[in-house]
Order: sequence, then C-alpha cells, then structure tokens
Amino acid sequence: MSDWWHESACRGHKSPELWCRNTVDPAAAVARRICFQDCPVRLECGAWGLQSGEHELVAGGYRLWHSGDARRLRAEHPDVTPGARVAAGGGNQAKDFTCSDCGTVFTATRTTLEFPLCQPCRKGLVPAQEVRQHIQMLLDSGLRMFRIDELARVIPGTTSAFMRPKSARKWTKAETAERIRAVGLPEAMSA
Repeated sequence: MSDWWHESACRGHKSPELWCRNTVDPAAAVARRICFQDCPVRLECGAWGLQSGEHELVAGGYRLWHSGDARRLRAEHPDVTPGARVAAGGGNQAKDFTCSDCGTVFTATRTTLEFPLCQPCRKGLVPAQEVRQHIQMLLDSGLRMFRIDELARVIPGTTSAFMRPKSARKWTKAETAERIRAVGLPEAMSA
C-alpha cells in the first residue's frame, strides 16, 4: 500500500502537534496511545519512521527521538534498514553533506545551515580516537588510570571508560578531550 498515510489516525487530527517532539511528554503519550489503539497503518508508519531518518516525530506509536522507543521500533521492524531518509510522500530526498568541522560525510533530508554540521559536531563533541591514543601513551609511560583522571580533573573512571574494548566510544565532549590531552608524560612533568 503506497499511500498508507491517507489512512493514518493522525491525518486530519485536530491537534497535529501531538506528533512533534516539541510537545510535552503527556501530549506525546496521547499521540502514542492513538497510534497503538486506533491507527490502521501503525506498522507502515513505524517502518517509514525508521527509514526516513526523522527524529522529531512520533511514528507508529514510537517517539523517534527517544532511544528506548527507537530500539523497540527497530525490534518491531528487523527487516527495515534505518536511515534510508526518504520522506513518505517522495519529497525531501536525502543528500550527502560533508561536516564543515570534522569532515565526516553524513546523510540528511535537509540542512538549514550554510555550513552543515554532523550531529556530533552540533552537540559539541570531538572524535575520541585521539584521546584514546593519548591515554594509551600515558599508560605506556607508567601512569595509572586513576592518576590520569586526577591530573585531568575528570570524573574517576573516565579514563577506564575510554579504554574499555566494548565501549569504544567514537565521540566525547570537547572539554573532556582537552583535559585529558593536557596531561603530559611523567618525565616531562618532572622536568
């Protein structure tokens, strides 16, 4: 069914703002309840929500901006590839942009910025790989993780979180990166 949205419970609803992120959580709960109880095309809407890459809507009864809801939506649609980024009506075709800060190529349906930024850069994050390499250099020189945390004035356990193999975070806060990279080698600090 290619025109599934014509049958959706939200189409023509007297309060369309219920399906937008900027509504308060109780209003989003109303939209979710309408979707789960009354919408005949809830599954199609959820699949579209995954494919579209939109993160500001309720789709298929799920808040696309909420990590738990997004995870449940992906579980409900294991055959759908997230992020195809093609809007329901065929408009807003996806384009590739290059982040003006870090050079990462990312896909979006639109950008209103003259200098497009990827999501991590918009959030003020920086790549964690250089920080991880610096921590490894400090560890190789004999510093212990708790001491690196103290010298960097970061929360205890921050260094170990960077070095856990399973976490392998890709991004970190710029301030945390600067603090850790400011920690010098022990022989340089003693001179």
